[in-house]
Amino acid sequence: PFALVLEDDAVLARRFTESLERAARELPDFAVAYLGAGDNWHVPRHQRRAGSLLHPALNSRTTDAYLIPRAAAAARLAWLAEHPMSKPIGHVYNDCDPALGVTVLWAEPTIVTQGSFTGRFASAIHQKRPRWMQAILFSYRRIARALR
Repeated sequence: PFALVLEDDAVLARRFTESLERAARELPDFAVAYLGAGDNWHVPRHQRRAGSLLHPALNSRTTDAYLIPRAAAAARLAWLAEHPMSKPIGHVYNDCDPALGVTVLWAEPTIVTQGSFTGRFASAIHQKRPRWMQAILFSYRRIARALR
């Protein structure tokens, strides 16, 4: 009934299975739920709904981890077939989801992190930086965004 999409550097939270089941229960039929910390973007506390894992958002977080029902995935694929891509897929989703009426949700707390961002895995994208430096930068960004 839905697909779980994970990038190759996904690091799952300790209670990932329980949280994924919860997200699947909360997920509307024509929506997408971004589950990952995606470059440290989080739902501001004042926008979180008590008792919910998934919260409304205006755009995609990143494509590191998301849950999408069959109907929304089919609509995205049809849209992509008609619209040539000229930018990264996460940015393309920011164009197609509003056009299709796909509801965008972010998980908070997040249940996936990107191991290449945290320094756990080497990265072809960030290969100029040592993994220890990538870990420090990730932690700094997390703290800086939390303080905003």
